Amino acid sequence: MGGVFLAYTSEPWLTATYRFPILSKTPIKVDKCNENDANEYESYKYKTPKGRYVSVTLCLEKMPIERDGSVKYVLPYKSDGKVFWYVDVYLSKYGSDLSSQYLKSVIDSFKFPEKDGAEIDNSYWRGKLDKVWEYVQGTALCLLIWAIFYVVVRFIWRGFTNRD
Repeated sequence: MGGVFLAYTSEPWLTATYRFPILSKTPIKVDKCNENDANEYESYKYKTPKGRYVSVTLCLEKMPIERDGSVKYVLPYKSDGKVFWYVDVYLSKYGSDLSSQYLKSVIDSFKFPEKDGAEIDNSYWRGKLDKVWEYVQGTALCLLIWAIFYVVVRFIWRGFTNRD
């Protein structure tokens, strides 16, 4: 009962992930970041229309370039439509600064979409039920461990008390 009570009174972990295509400031809602994306995690900075906090992950798509027969992924920070400017952080001492400035500008311009907030609000109770189910499973596991412990201790105790 205690596990169910804790699950019901605790809040589910509400999350959202958005991906920015190369040099775009228009995010696309996705399930998770791609392997080569640059990502930034914003814990509970945004709220849904009903006031629930949401943990948001922002992913920036990196551009593949080929150099010396291998593919490398870089974060472009500017383009004129034909040429992309990117920073090779391994070759430039300014690389991380320019990439960080671009990353910061994209993150600062991000606004949590209200329609997605309403969708997350609708999934709140599903998350709550998932949390209750986790606690029920944990409570059942604790009861099983206690039962096994009880049987083993009783067996050992009988062995010591029933000696002739």
